[in-house]
Formats: sequence, structure tokens, C-alpha cells
Amino acid sequence: MAAMKKIKVVSAKNLPSRWPFTATAAWWLLLDRLHAPGWGWGVFYTLAAIVWIISVVCTFCQESADPFERVGK
Repeated sequence: MAAMKKIKVVSAKNLPSRWPFTATAAWWLLLDRLHAPGWGWGVFYTLAAIVWIISVVCTFCQESADPFERVGK
């Protein structure tokens, strides 16, 4: 299998965190507060797992680029 091509992204020091800690916690607290049924929790866990897997894969398959770096060095 061929190696994945690295994509250029803005450096992490110029962006907020990409890990979905806050969103996961907020949805969990909302579902708990609303006394969501079992199927609602199942949907939440499935979607949270997908989002976390995508976040981890994106973190390891990206290359940082500084937008303030001079192009013609």
C-alpha cells in the first residue's frame, strides 16, 4: 500500500485545539440532563467515536505550515 500524501495545514500554534473534548462533554451532559433513552446514547457513542477517530487520524496525517512564514526564503 502506498504511503499517504501529507497535506499542508495551518500550524497548530495559530489555531485552537482540534480535539473534540468540549463538544463531547457538552453533548454528554445534555443527554444526561434530558434523560435520553438508550438508543439516543447509542447514537451519541457512535457519532462521538467517529468524530474522535477522525480527529486522531487528521492529527497524525497532517503537516504544519506557518501562514506568516515568508514564501520566497
